[in-house]
Amino acid sequence: MRFHRVLKIRHLLLIRTLGTQLNLRRCAEILHTSAPAISRTLAEIEEQLGEKLFERTTRSIVPTPPGQSLIWHAQRVLADLEQAEADFDALARGASQVLHIGVLSGFDPGLLARALALFVQQRPDIEVRLHEGLAADLFLSLRQDRVNLILSHVDVPHEDADIVAETVYEESIAVIASPAHPLARRRRLQMADLAPWRWVLPPVGTTIRIAVERELLLAMGRPAPPIVESTGPHFTGALLQCSTMVAAVPQVVARWLEADCGVVTQLRLQARLPTWPVCIAHKHSRAVSAAQSDFAACLRSLLQPQ
Repeated sequence: MRFHRVLKIRHLLLIRTLGTQLNLRRCAEILHTSAPAISRTLAEIEEQLGEKLFERTTRSIVPTPPGQSLIWHAQRVLADLEQAEADFDALARGASQVLHIGVLSGFDPGLLARALALFVQQRPDIEVRLHEGLAADLFLSLRQDRVNLILSHVDVPHEDADIVAETVYEESIAVIASPAHPLARRRRLQMADLAPWRWVLPPVGTTIRIAVERELLLAMGRPAPPIVESTGPHFTGALLQCSTMVAAVPQVVARWLEADCGVVTQLRLQARLPTWPVCIAHKHSRAVSAAQSDFAACLRSLLQPQ
């Protein structure tokens, strides 16, 4: 347990800050100390650990492999500690619980908003924190108990019996553009019609990105031209409003941007694109809190036929 004896919170703060800034003077300013003090403390940590954490020259500071690893862990430990403080403050203010919900960037924004509005009306004593991310990150956060539940694609390995997933709705892909886009009034579009335009797509490895890039490759016979990568529906909508770009987003997000926000229109693409389930998921081995159960009930109530 060498790290328990050597590393203190102030050491982790120094390592995280220096790893971000890569500059002794800026690190010292952020931590309200001096550059020589930073150098001395860093030398003490390296001596205690028996490893060089940063290579220092007169012009640069570069993390070594052990240093890079420790920076990552310092960021994670301090983020958990900061989250613990935020939860503690919420409970001290009078909240009975803090509910952490991991949310896929493309989850139905209207459904989530209605579910949360109903939930906070029924449970005004609960403080809610939304953690937005990609499916892989959300499931990792769930496994590591950083969130109570997630709203995400069903992306559970068959061997992970500890994840309990319940399908909320089936998702599909929509292609959207500004209502003023030259293709907006076309009644039948093929992927070849869209291939020449600049695209806004989610990150590599996501369901939408894989499907659209495959269709573009088939239509063009070569990889897609440079794209703009975005996970935020509001940024995507704003970008389409002031350009002739096109974007691929979940169908529920397209409906929200079109019907509720009025900033885009769906293009009438004839290609057969994949569908996939979106779920609410939690860990079987972790006790379900009352807040978690109540939120899930609010979400289910909105999915029932009226």
